[in-house]
Amino acid sequence: MSTTRFTVPYAIAGYGGRTLICVNGLQQTMAMWRSLVSRTVAAGFRTVLFDFPNQGRAVCRNGGESLTLQQQVDVLAAVVDHVEPLEGVALIGGSWGSLIAAAFAATHPDRVSRMVLGSFQSRPSKALRDVAHQGRALIESGRPHDLALLFIAAFGDGISPATREQMCKQFRGLRPEQTLQMYEQALLILSGEDFEPQFDLGRITAPTLLVNGELDPLIDRDNTAHVLRRVRSARLHIEPSAGHFLHFERSEILDTYVRFLTGHDPAPVPHPEMFPTVSPVQV
Repeated sequence: MSTTRFTVPYAIAGYGGRTLICVNGLQQTMAMWRSLVSRTVAAGFRTVLFDFPNQGRAVCRNGGESLTLQQQVDVLAAVVDHVEPLEGVALIGGSWGSLIAAAFAATHPDRVSRMVLGSFQSRPSKALRDVAHQGRALIESGRPHDLALLFIAAFGDGISPATREQMCKQFRGLRPEQTLQMYEQALLILSGEDFEPQFDLGRITAPTLLVNGELDPLIDRDNTAHVLRRVRSARLHIEPSAGHFLHFERSEILDTYVRFLTGHDPAPVPHPEMFPTVSPVQV
């Protein structure tokens, strides 16, 4: 698929009557959803994977290598319009990808039928800003390959040794434009900016499931409570013994995703102990 500025590779699995688009996390490729595809196809979803520019095999043809948050939302919008121009689509996003998915749903509420947001925050937590500060220093000192070790130490305790090695290999092969993209996103995170003024979460109408790992050190529970108040169609699932990487750490969570996306799972309520300020009867 091509836009004025980018060539965006995508893949479609299945022939179901509903369309699900998977939105990658920071420097993740469409491969991050490989374990989900067989489940969503079996559940009747035509499942779409794609790479953002400066990730995977996507190509920036003109206009420089930088890519703002709004431009990433525009790329998602182009993918949605290309694969499903008429009907609403389901979205699932992980980490940074959940921010892009939420921003799209706020900007185009009529285009989203259902949504899962993994490890979502509308405002960078202090822990995430600390990681971004260290990441910026690594890039400025010419050591972007060490970002993988930083991420594993900071929030990757729960991933397998094989996944850790794969992450290290990926970061050893970062291209200059990918390093630049990560640097600019680190600066954005360091600003501490709440992204909601850019994208009004109150405009999201699709039934939405927030999924957080019980052990995720990057999650700010006050911000999650705020998101639950703003996205009135949202409910929260806390995955026991999981950290930031969710289905990479606990494959069982894939069933949670599919049950919600198919509408076969009653909407969870906010966890009363972790989010005491949120009413469990909020609608």
